[in-house]
Amino acid sequence: MSHQAMIVLFNDLELQWALKNATDLDRRLFGDQAWGYEVMSHEVMDTSRTYIADITESEKAMNVDNERDDNQPNVQSLEMYDSQRLIMRGYAGIWIGDGKAEIMTVGVDNNYRRQGIAGRMLDWLINYARINDVGRISLEVLADNQTAQQLYHSRGFEDIGLLSNYYASQGKDCIKMVLDLKEHIMGFSAKGIRMEQQ
Repeated sequence: MSHQAMIVLFNDLELQWALKNATDLDRRLFGDQAWGYEVMSHEVMDTSRTYIADITESEKAMNVDNERDDNQPNVQSLEMYDSQRLIMRGYAGIWIGDGKAEIMTVGVDNNYRRQGIAGRMLDWLINYARINDVGRISLEVLADNQTAQQLYHSRGFEDIGLLSNYYASQGKDCIKMVLDLKEHIMGFSAKGIRMEQQ
């Protein structure tokens, strides 16, 4: 039996499990720049932000299901999952306010790269912004992260400037990118944090 991955709101997961797994993944991806549990908790609990996760079942859980008697019920509701059955392959977040949006972060586990996970999560966030009547989405991406930039360009994002030494602790520049969902809104100022590790 195969189990399809799902994009799930953090609010629909067991919160402590979601926060722990997102924090662990963040640490593996960003090292010293990782948010940590307290910052991650603040982000997720902030009502102006929405966080999602790409979730699938572990190989162990799938093997157990494959050995299940055909007469036994096959429950696939997230509410019924034991947390040890699940794997968080990636996560992403967006801030929305006053008709504007900022992609806060996108991260995909190194073991699951090149499977379209970042693209699917980005598409979900863009659609969510449209539903919420957002006019422009912005983000910042490391200037040397060509893979991420290609992804954003493929979704219609455009470069609007280079921010020198934006990640001062790393001595790295970033590129500010925007996607206009409506006619350009003059005077918009992005509130970006980061966008890398695709």
